[in-house]
Amino acid sequence: MENLQEIISKESARIGSMFSYWNDTMEHQVEFWQLSDGIDIHTESHCKRVLLLALKLGESRQLFLRWVIALCHASIFHDTRRKDNYLDQGHGDRAADYYKDYCEKFKMKFLPEAFAIIKFHDRDDALGEEYIRKEAPEDEVEGWLEAYRDFKDADALDRFRLGPWGLNEEFLRSDESRNLVSYAKELVAATIDEQTMKATMEVTRKFAEQLSGKPASFFIEK
Repeated sequence: MENLQEIISKESARIGSMFSYWNDTMEHQVEFWQLSDGIDIHTESHCKRVLLLALKLGESRQLFLRWVIALCHASIFHDTRRKDNYLDQGHGDRAADYYKDYCEKFKMKFLPEAFAIIKFHDRDDALGEEYIRKEAPEDEVEGWLEAYRDFKDADALDRFRLGPWGLNEEFLRSDESRNLVSYAKELVAATIDEQTMKATMEVTRKFAEQLSGKPASFFIEK
């Protein structure tokens, strides 16, 4: 089984260097609220995979560097202020405020599009897109929207960490995202140990149909 570093070593030099830089920032400077149930669903390991998936999407969709950097900011901050491993709607608001405070404290360039992505990543697309159309400079609206949609797909692609029923692929927003489904499955398999995966699936099994549109029994190997 490959580990995360072996996987990254096969990516482009740009993905490798950007992943290394922003992952190092997350590990040494970004603070996550600690969750009490002992299951690693929304903490650093999730954000590492989202960071890699976001970089993959940014490369395949040929995003401008600024939007790729916004995706990196969103990846390492979006779940820092969760209170629990469930819906916790509003954790995006709290994480966005933390991101803004962090940028001021550590003199990191604040990207308003990253703030928007973090703030609305846990909300319906319509709400995030309405905010972006109001807040983005006129000539940047489409760039903000593309980064927002790509981030939500990168975050969604890591739902395989919840079990084989974690992702409903019909809701992915681009062909490039759909092309990463197998990669996302392999990434989870390579970075989550079997014991942790089993413990997580025991929690999420009852939500299988809600998550994927199919009952848990659908995923039992024949």
